[in-house]
Amino acid sequence: MEIGSLIPMVGDGPNRFLIESLNYSNSQILTIQHRDFHKALGGKGDSEVFCFYETLQSPTAQQDKFGAWKMTGPDAILVTKSSAIHCRPWEDGAENICALNRTHSEMVKFKPNDSDYNIVKEKIKGLSRRALIARGLANDINNDKCNKFGHSANGPRCYKCGEFGHFANDLHCYKCGGYGHYANDVHCDKCGGIGHYANDPHCYKCHAYGHFAKECSMR
Repeated sequence: MEIGSLIPMVGDGPNRFLIESLNYSNSQILTIQHRDFHKALGGKGDSEVFCFYETLQSPTAQQDKFGAWKMTGPDAILVTKSSAIHCRPWEDGAENICALNRTHSEMVKFKPNDSDYNIVKEKIKGLSRRALIARGLANDINNDKCNKFGHSANGPRCYKCGEFGHFANDLHCYKCGGYGHYANDVHCDKCGGIGHYANDPHCYKCHAYGHFAKECSMR
């Protein structure tokens, strides 16, 4: 990054070496970190990297006549594009490298209906979808209205608690908190299921309760 205005601030203090190591030109530490960063991320297909860089100049630090440091110095690009992007060779296109018309301090500050926020959001959403596909979860239920997983857009939703999977007037057990049964419904103490007792007849063919296999219509 641009450290010209920072050196006078640190002088010969103990953190001068740290500041100098952040210089965007000929920094051995940053070169090592860049190499280790790529190594940790693995090869193509193991991970994805998106880079965003500033295009507006930022004010730099300057000491006033009273000795106080203020951001009133000459404007400069604090982190250049070459320093901000660390994509691999297969990620060097516009899809992975994005310019934001912002100063350095504004890079992560978004307002309502901010066009830059929408750019970043869409990148993250795409990354999330591909991660789910890679993990074999591409067929999980997805709500195309709120873009959340675990329920469909037309799935039941309780207007009282806001949860999906049941309606407000569905059967509700006050003991276990579950839906679909009451607290005094028939309950099996072996499998925990509702609707049968532990000693009820059980068919090993269709796995239903209320009859034995020899009486099963599926035999």
